Amino acid sequence: MSLNILSDGGLTQTQVQSLINAALPAPWQQTPASESTAGTQGATTQYAMGNHSHPRLSSVTEGALGATGFSGNMMFTRSFAQKPGVVCTADMPGGSQPIVFDVNSWIQDANGNYTGCVIRGWRALTPTLTAVSVVGVSVAVGAQTITVFTNVAASGVNFFLIAFQMST
Repeated sequence: MSLNILSDGGLTQTQVQSLINAALPAPWQQTPASESTAGTQGATTQYAMGNHSHPRLSSVTEGALGATGFSGNMMFTRSFAQKPGVVCTADMPGGSQPIVFDVNSWIQDANGNYTGCVIRGWRALTPTLTAVSVVGVSVAVGAQTITVFTNVAASGVNFFLIAFQMST
């Protein structure tokens, strides 16, 4: 025998829906955590909403070096509470003279968050050494490539700046 709780004098549809709603877990109302190095299973019985998004751990921007080899203010696409790790890559054809980049200065907001930086870039040379021969003596060195850093500004070079949140 089956019991129809709506027609047999039992609960109303509204009462049944209310009981169902009370038994369902509630949605998580906080911003999702960013990724963790090891990952975690989680212990909450709440569920994620379909349109949630995790905070970014990185920022990617594009810039160019001026006549003196310095960029203008490069603003990150997000702020960082701690000094981020920064990597720059030159946007230039392969086989071109290598460019060396470093952070010349940091830009911080009133709360001390890192919001950008100024990049400096200069050109490097990569001469190739080959076998050396001295009168009466022969020393086989083989082909070795070394990088010689210069103080020549890499003016006009376009580059990508990638900033990463430090692992906690």
